Amino acid sequence: MLQHQGLQIASKNLDFNVLAISETFDGLASNSQRELQRQESLLNGVDADLELISKVTVHVEFCSEAVRTAIEAGDPQRVLGDYVSKQKMQTVKDSCAKTHGGLLLFNAVLCSLNSSLIVTEELSRRFNDVGAAVRKLREDTDGVRTTIDNNGYAWQHCSLQTPV
Repeated sequence: MLQHQGLQIASKNLDFNVLAISETFDGLASNSQRELQRQESLLNGVDADLELISKVTVHVEFCSEAVRTAIEAGDPQRVLGDYVSKQKMQTVKDSCAKTHGGLLLFNAVLCSLNSSLIVTEELSRRFNDVGAAVRKLREDTDGVRTTIDNNGYAWQHCSLQTPV
């Protein structure tokens, strides 16, 4: 009986801890999922952005004196892409993609942990259901014993041995 009460207390404690972890995880998961989607969108758009900046001209007023002179001498108009290294941007993109992949993996691990917590909650609920069934069985057994005792039968004369 004492062990059963101890297990009930432990089960309820587990329920409270799982609930706290689950609530915290749910808040983190929704924010991290949005952020991961935003990062993926940015990573997918880098090549288009680099292509676009190669078409945006820089007004001559923003160019250095040497560049202005070169443009007046016949050099082509400067574009934003002239000031951004595609190679360096590709390196940055690759680094970000690697980090993003690690975050996706971490997110998958967290989702797996959350699934484990849900299973733990289910097991805890089932444990409580079994505990309730055992308590009901004890109560019913006590009722049968009381009925037998009140009807004049001697409970101690009942034998659980099989006849020979």
